[in-house]
Amino acid sequence: MAQGYRRRLQAELERLFPLKLAESWDNTGLLVDPGAEPAEERSGILLTNDLTEAVVQEAVDLNVGFIYTYHPMPFRGQKRLTQEDATQRIVTRCIREDIVVYSPHTACDNAFGGVNDWLAASFGSDAQVKPVVALEGDGIAAGSGRGRRITLPSSRTLGQAIDDVKHHAQVPHARFAPANKLLEAGVKRDSTSVREILDSTSVKSVAVQAGSGISVLANVVDVDLWVTGEASHHDVLAANAQGVSVVLLEHSNSERAFLPTLAKRLAEACDFVPAHAIHVSKVDADPLHVV
Repeated sequence: MAQGYRRRLQAELERLFPLKLAESWDNTGLLVDPGAEPAEERSGILLTNDLTEAVVQEAVDLNVGFIYTYHPMPFRGQKRLTQEDATQRIVTRCIREDIVVYSPHTACDNAFGGVNDWLAASFGSDAQVKPVVALEGDGIAAGSGRGRRITLPSSRTLGQAIDDVKHHAQVPHARFAPANKLLEAGVKRDSTSVREILDSTSVKSVAVQAGSGISVLANVVDVDLWVTGEASHHDVLAANAQGVSVVLLEHSNSERAFLPTLAKRLAEACDFVPAHAIHVSKVDADPLHVV
């Protein structure tokens, strides 16, 4: 494997997800740089949604020199690097183990072919997809922008639409809040009434935003359904009052299953990294469980 692979990987990731697409508040790009390129036997890349201490250990065990973490680590500024908390321990260990850390985060959300397009693909390749807020400029592919608005070629039930999203995101459960207009006056929101809504209500239009998506979706009230990772109680109530049903997958569950797609794209584009050296983390997982 050629030397300089970390710089070449960084360049390919920035080609796929231009950092100019990241939100101004975000912390993206090269976050930890130990310096010189590693020896040839220390090459490879590990893809993860969240960079935890367990994932760093996995990278060490795999003998890779590059971690792609969707969520930035660190995210906020650090005034010191000690062993007092997980963020500092992760950064110092990556430096000690000679591992680069790179994160595209919202650049990957907004880029054409990124996380939001992957999430929109839940509804099939024949659906019409366009950004909620288009972003344009030099070096930015058409179709880039915040969120995705999807028009289905034919209507399907709410229950089928939610099953499609769950299957695509590889999750067994999702939380659902039906729009107020779908409940008859005086009918209680319980499992029976919700099941009837899922089976009888048609969906033709959807808006999606991975992660915490309300800041993007809040003004998209002319669709039947929102799909995102998380939202506050009051944001869900507001959406339901405006006639929009809401599906919550949990924050990282709306993002994580994109990683195998990214691994395949990197294997096709990066002939300087063998496919067997491109790993998707096996220990990265959503911290929340249904009990």
